[in-house]
Amino acid sequence: MKEGFITNAANPAIATFYFIVLPQFIPAHAPIVSTALLLTAVHVSLAVSWHAVWAAAGGTLARTLGAGRPRRILELSAGVALLALAASLLAR
Repeated sequence: MKEGFITNAANPAIATFYFIVLPQFIPAHAPIVSTALLLTAVHVSLAVSWHAVWAAAGGTLARTLGAGRPRRILELSAGVALLALAASLLAR
């Protein structure tokens, strides 16, 4: 978890978001620091809840799609997509 935080904190895209995009949502006469912290808390809360939903859905889908016929269909679909990509690259 610590490595994920460090990676995210050092990510220039996150810094860009917080320095360029976030200030646009702070009203003109609002206290800057407390409003920025509130918006940051909202952003982090939404991200955590969204990633938790993805993790739960991924675990369920992995069990469902990882065995039998669904797996074969996924592998066939991926194979066809990769062959189509290779054919389009060769056609250039």
